[in-house]
Amino acid sequence: MITVIIAAIIFFAGVGMDEIFGWGIWDMMRHRFLQFIYRF
Repeated sequence: MITVIIAAIIFFAGVGMDEIFGWGIWDMMRHRFLQFIYRF
C-alpha cells in the first residue's frame, strides 16, 4: 500500500499535473488524496 502511494506521488509529480490542470485542481486533488491517506 505504501509503495502504491509513493508511486502515485512520483507519477503525479513527474506528469506535472499542476501545469496541466492548474493549481486549483491540483490542490483539490492533493487535499482529497491526503484525506484518503488519513483514513488509514
